Amino acid sequence: MTGDGAYRSFDDLVVLVLLPVGVLVGGWLLGSGAWRLSRARERQPLLDSAASLAWGAAVALYSWGLERALFLDDQAQARVCRAATGSDQVAGYDPSFVPLRFGCVVGDGHVVDAGVFPHHLNLAVAVLALVAVTLTVASRQWASARPVPAGCG
Repeated sequence: MTGDGAYRSFDDLVVLVLLPVGVLVGGWLLGSGAWRLSRARERQPLLDSAASLAWGAAVALYSWGLERALFLDDQAQARVCRAATGSDQVAGYDPSFVPLRFGCVVGDGHVVDAGVFPHHLNLAVAVLALVAVTLTVASRQWASARPVPAGCG
């Protein structure tokens, strides 16, 4: 890459759209999951509530991490790359939305993680999403395996 193309950053418009959507959706999922969990008396609503809580936690945690990208301007990018590489010789930036990552490209083409996002963030989001998928599938299978009461089908 030549010119400014090597120094690409997170697309501000994408961040500004994803961040409020993530906060609203994550908050709604957490709130509805907690409300339904407090009223769950059977296994299937309990599984639905737990799945909603896991989805909400995954979305909220990702949004919290994404918030860090919002404040990563040109000067901050240069500063974190200087700190990560120990050099002013940075050839470019390598941002990523999935997984959340901001890397600095050094002269030989290698990418060094700048440490903008906590290392455990992507792992925690992935684990929460896996738990949420598992709970969602279990809830759907539980619902389809229950016999339909006579006169309701």
